[in-house]
Amino acid sequence: MSEKLQEFKNVQEVYNLYKLESKQYVIFQGIVYDVEEYLPTHPGGRELIEPELGTEIDEKFEEAEHTRFAKNLFNQLPRVGYLKGTEIKNSDKSRASGEAGVDGFELQSKYQFDYSKGLYY
Repeated sequence: MSEKLQEFKNVQEVYNLYKLESKQYVIFQGIVYDVEEYLPTHPGGRELIEPELGTEIDEKFEEAEHTRFAKNLFNQLPRVGYLKGTEIKNSDKSRASGEAGVDGFELQSKYQFDYSKGLYY
């Protein structure tokens, strides 16, 4: 899968897209992700991410002690660009979880949460 990614000169360019065009982007490890579709499914609630839109979230992500699983969710988010000087790596872009939930219902999220484990494991 080939991605056409935009190069951003700095964080301010990404922030301007958020402020002027309401793009719901965050920057993690130099990559700009569109989190619009992910916001409603964030386990801690969208209100934790919304104040960070248009900014780099690396420090706050680490401060929140996210799991490796949470970090791997970035592989499923749409990439829209990268900050100048960032090395781009290939990632697994699979979308559907295909897992059955607690009562046998099929999970509808396209994000691959491991619902059998707690948020902090």
